[in-house]
Amino acid sequence: MSEITGEIASILKEAENIDNQEDDRCKIDPGQEVLQKRLSDRTHLKSKIEEALEIMKEENREKINLTDTDANHMKSGGSKDIRPGYNCQAAVTESGIIVAGEAVTEANDRNQMKPVIEQTELKHAGKS
Repeated sequence: MSEITGEIASILKEAENIDNQEDDRCKIDPGQEVLQKRLSDRTHLKSKIEEALEIMKEENREKINLTDTDANHMKSGGSKDIRPGYNCQAAVTESGIIVAGEAVTEANDRNQMKPVIEQTELKHAGKS
């Protein structure tokens, strides 16, 4: 039994040596690794920009967010900051229970009340 255990240890040691030799042959120069990452990042950025430009052209938009192409640029809360975001609308009962709602990409509330009222009426038709 100890002879077999010794053979196993010898085989494992030989396999480890071979693995180490293969690792040494396959190592990438640190400078090359940096260049590959930069190239990958730039290639990804280029494809995101091309995709965004295509969406802007199709939807006749002047601005677009690269991380969330559906979001629209709008004022953020009470500040004058303009950021990508959504305009959320809700219909609530007198006790504050939300009965209808939606998130839209229009920057103002001008056309938002009617769709929420219609949504509320459809969901609660015939209920008192």
